Amino acid sequence: MAIVYYTMALALMQPLASGNQQLQQTLAVYSSNRSAAFAKLQHWEFALADGEAAKRASPNWFKAHLRVGAAYLGRNHAEHAYKTFLFAADLQGGYQEAMQEAARTLWQIPQLQSPLATKRICRFSQDAQRPAGSARIFAISDVHIDHGESVLKWAEGISSKEFKNDILLVAGDLGDTFNAVKRGLMLFKKKFRRVFYVPGNHDMWIRPNTTDS
Repeated sequence: MAIVYYTMALALMQPLASGNQQLQQTLAVYSSNRSAAFAKLQHWEFALADGEAAKRASPNWFKAHLRVGAAYLGRNHAEHAYKTFLFAADLQGGYQEAMQEAARTLWQIPQLQSPLATKRICRFSQDAQRPAGSARIFAISDVHIDHGESVLKWAEGISSKEFKNDILLVAGDLGDTFNAVKRGLMLFKKKFRRVFYVPGNHDMWIRPNTTDS
């Protein structure tokens, strides 16, 4: 019954809310509440759609992001849910509730039930069929890819063909900022067939309050 009432309210509110910030927030609340109602029924697709609608209506309202995260989790997308909850934790008023949800979600990732985990397992199974000796394993650490142009130039200069059957283990200290770590991993992924990454102390100390954090 709650879903029916929220649906009626949304139908009346949507034509009036355009350009009106107060009504946009009300629209976000109604969409968020209907998302919660769908989640109670485990109708995750509808719950996700309403969570996304709440986000569009009020992008900085943490509750909307929590609804999206809950819907992702209901669909077994634990990795996406975890990232969504962490984002919500940085929004005003959202830290405590979002971090509780993130901690609960984190324990579900190692269960390997998400579509992303299933894809990884499938790739590992494919790798198990490869002939012995068909791949080499390389390891590197302390790249610090954000420590000057020379480091980045070296990484970009790695052959894009020679290592296409090989594996690279990145054993920490890839960069000091999020964008540096992301850029380094993306570069290595272009060069090697598989890249495995373990954060080091510099990666764990990713700096806040910088333009590329």
